[in-house]
Amino acid sequence: MISLIRGSTAELSFEIEGLDISQVNKVEFFFKGIEGEVDKQYPEEITYVSPNFIIDLSSEDTFKLNGLVDIQAKVTYNNSEVLQTDIVSVDMKVSICEVKT
Repeated sequence: MISLIRGSTAELSFEIEGLDISQVNKVEFFFKGIEGEVDKQYPEEITYVSPNFIIDLSSEDTFKLNGLVDIQAKVTYNNSEVLQTDIVSVDMKVSICEVKT
């Protein structure tokens, strides 16, 4: 399991197997912790470098999350079909030098 430090910046990479990006209208990634939620959308906030979605989390983003963070993607295709991925988790650890931003 990946661990992140709360309040730090992070770059995460996700691959959705079998995805034809030319058929995709948008992809939403949802991060939900014991406390807090963060949502990111492709193409507005996420970069796609085949075959990976690259998600940059700011210190403000990671500060909103706490504990075990579940991550799930929702793919909306051009024909309006929707696919939801399996949930993966990361451990958001507390920092002793945490400063609210």
